Amino acid sequence: MALALALLGRADGFGTSPGPDYSYICADPAGYLGDAIVGDAYDGANIAEQAFLGDVVATDVTCDTQMAYWEGVGLDLSQCAATTTTPFFIPTVSVLWWYDSTCCSDGIHACADNDYSSLCKDEDAYLPENQCGDEGEDKTCDMQMSFWWALGLDLSSAGCGSSATTPDDGEVYAANDIGSMFAPLCCSNGLSACS
Repeated sequence: MALALALLGRADGFGTSPGPDYSYICADPAGYLGDAIVGDAYDGANIAEQAFLGDVVATDVTCDTQMAYWEGVGLDLSQCAATTTTPFFIPTVSVLWWYDSTCCSDGIHACADNDYSSLCKDEDAYLPENQCGDEGEDKTCDMQMSFWWALGLDLSSAGCGSSATTPDDGEVYAANDIGSMFAPLCCSNGLSACS
């Protein structure tokens, strides 16, 4: 009889504990929407790859499921500059950009207050919301800059001449080259800090 009551209690939710709390990914933790649907029902690696390519089909994967996936591959979601190389090199701030409009009621993630205006020779010329992804990609200047800064590439005038290496494939990127590539799209005057 005691076993039957214990099983009945668990079926009703008694004795169960809530899952991890990922509310800290939102600028306003009270606005975290853990049950919101963000993607399709593939395994985590496929979800990540599709999200990275901007090709997610909404079915039954929740914000909680996605955050658990990213933590499971070693990404510390509480640290904006944290990175992982599984399934590919990706910083926390980029992951949060993918999900903030779905998982945070106000659409603002906890790392959104980073200022990347130092990319531009004139910091007032920075265009944070300008689109600068490859054709078909919905990526803003802030999204792109968050990736490069998380990689350790300083695109400000202090970083001119520096470089960073991606840990997953060992490719070296020069600050001057990346700054020159994005300045025409992200700086109203087209000039990077290293111009």
